[in-house]
Amino acid sequence: MRTVLLSSAALVLGIGSAAARVSIPLNGNIQAAVSAAPAGTVFNLAAGTWSGQQFLAKSNDQFIGASGGGTVFNGNGQSSPMIYNNGATGVVIKDLAVTNYQTGAQEAPIHTGANWSVINVSSTGNGAAGLYVGGPNNLVQGGNYSGNGQEGVAGSQANGSTIENATISGNNTRNFDQGWEAGGLKITNTDGLTIRGNTVRNNNGNGIWGTSMTATGQLRTTASPTTPATASCMKYPTPRQSRTT
Repeated sequence: MRTVLLSSAALVLGIGSAAARVSIPLNGNIQAAVSAAPAGTVFNLAAGTWSGQQFLAKSNDQFIGASGGGTVFNGNGQSSPMIYNNGATGVVIKDLAVTNYQTGAQEAPIHTGANWSVINVSSTGNGAAGLYVGGPNNLVQGGNYSGNGQEGVAGSQANGSTIENATISGNNTRNFDQGWEAGGLKITNTDGLTIRGNTVRNNNGNGIWGTSMTATGQLRTTASPTTPATASCMKYPTPRQSRTT
């Protein structure tokens, strides 16, 4: 095995391994490490509170926090996302907490592309959405998208995506217009979306909302709709406590 130092990161290449691995110390330069590493690298991010990071992934990169949720990204009020869709596919973000990214409306600290996976991520206390699902075949699994300024999860063009086993509560703390976009989860212009096993409650607005959804879109929930769940628009209220199945 050989080790190559990349400024504040160490790239460890195992002989015959499928992917390079980079361990980045607390508040190291993530973008510099990504730029220096090949696509498909696994970046292990140290525990602790990271300050004001923004970076772009390469296809199949993975960004993995410390086990137990000890890796926290604090945007310190910055208006730009932490990571966003730049055309990279197959990106994995796992075991991170994200807070205090004060993005504009309908935006979030994490804005996905095609075939991204967001697993066990907590994105709370941000200015607009906690997460934006912005590409097909995404997997959002577990995590907590609560206490955000506009909504917990936003998205569009998310054909074939799945959002499951997440907590989405107490969103729209900034009192955005509920008739426009605010509350728990809103996805638009999407075919074949599956929402299941989530806890959606106490949001200031609709709990689950989809517009411009095609007839093959799937919304599986125990909540009762306030309007018919048609192909073009479906709105589900925010009860005190509900769970999608």
